[in-house]
Amino acid sequence: ELPVRFIGLVTTAALFIGSGAASEMLRSLRAPTLELAWLCSVLFAHSSPAAPLLMTNRLFYAYARHALVTALRMAQVTTGSTVLIPHFICRDVLASIAAVGAKPVFYDIDDDLQISQNTMLPPADAVLAVNYFGFPADLGRLRQQLSDPTTIIIEDNAHGWLSVDENGVPLGTRTALGITSFRKTLLCPDGAFLSWNDDPKIVSSEIHQPFGSRANSLGLGFRARYLTKRSE
Repeated sequence: ELPVRFIGLVTTAALFIGSGAASEMLRSLRAPTLELAWLCSVLFAHSSPAAPLLMTNRLFYAYARHALVTALRMAQVTTGSTVLIPHFICRDVLASIAAVGAKPVFYDIDDDLQISQNTMLPPADAVLAVNYFGFPADLGRLRQQLSDPTTIIIEDNAHGWLSVDENGVPLGTRTALGITSFRKTLLCPDGAFLSWNDDPKIVSSEIHQPFGSRANSLGLGFRARYLTKRSE
């Protein structure tokens, strides 16, 4: 019954968002629309993995790359800090790290898209665990290979909204900080959120209001692709 409900929700959302008028409405009413989309998804699937997310702290953004900047700041990542990231990663993640003045250090992953078992990670201020294509990152293996087991893990769940791990825990909520992008599932122009759990190492004072306008990109190159295309 749940898959039928979810398919119905996605189909309805796609048809609604497909119209130009709806698209303009989404742009002008971004924050309430995202909140409504989230609430509807949970109501349609109240017994699904989405339900526990109602009880977690969350903050909506236009894009997950913006949410990642706040996550890094909450993890006390600042100028000169080091962030461990897998070598298979998108450039938007690099821009988010550069936006806080940190330095990325790459770690190897195997063909199964999990951290290489032969890797011992160097000390760092934070580490990014990516749920590639919605499949859960092996956090146990990752923690075993950290130099400091208390290093903050940020779960990159940009492609895994409504996915769970083998224990039924929703992806994006398994670590101190997690970012999720649901616009790629619902096909809406904007839609991402940051979620966080209680952890003494994160700084909640770094939480701020979501970015208000699609035109408000971060200072470092988030519109590079757009500007490049315009100059061609």
